[in-house]
Amino acid sequence: SLYFADSFTVDYYENRFTVGGGLAYRGDMDLSIEGQLDNIDRWRGKLFIDQLGGRAYGQATLHGRTADPDLDLTLVSDSFWVYELYADSLYASVSVKQFLTAKQGTVVAQMHNGTAWTVPYQDGLTRLTIDSNLVTIDTIGFSNEHAFVSGGGLFDYGPYPMTLRVDTLSLGVLQNDFYNASEIVVRVD
Repeated sequence: SLYFADSFTVDYYENRFTVGGGLAYRGDMDLSIEGQLDNIDRWRGKLFIDQLGGRAYGQATLHGRTADPDLDLTLVSDSFWVYELYADSLYASVSVKQFLTAKQGTVVAQMHNGTAWTVPYQDGLTRLTIDSNLVTIDTIGFSNEHAFVSGGGLFDYGPYPMTLRVDTLSLGVLQNDFYNASEIVVRVD
């Protein structure tokens, strides 16, 4: 087994990681990681989320089988974007089992003062459940002084084109409320 009596630091371009914990010869790990991510853009194409950027501070643990560990992560950012969703203030909590292969877990994110696909918002909340390539959108909502939008559904990023199924959608604009009458299906390529 390899256990680190003292933590060590790894620099990856503008990002710094401090790592502690250990690896067991039988194939298990228990690592704690603290990251100062001054350029998240460097991680594009290296994670299952391939469109991301900004900067953040994070604390994570990787534990379980070395070949496919579980991930618990807390992330705080003053500038973060993922798939055309930008926030100048973000707090996210991630808990994913089998992070590298058969992802199963949850993501909760609170966002403030940003844009969602070019539409400005003041507050945002997202709660997702991940099961392999299926992402259940339990809640997603954004609001500004003139409007709110909230919804839920299922995003399947496995096939090509990817499929987004929106089963609930509410929109309020200038004190007028609108709702979807049936499921909305969008193909994404």
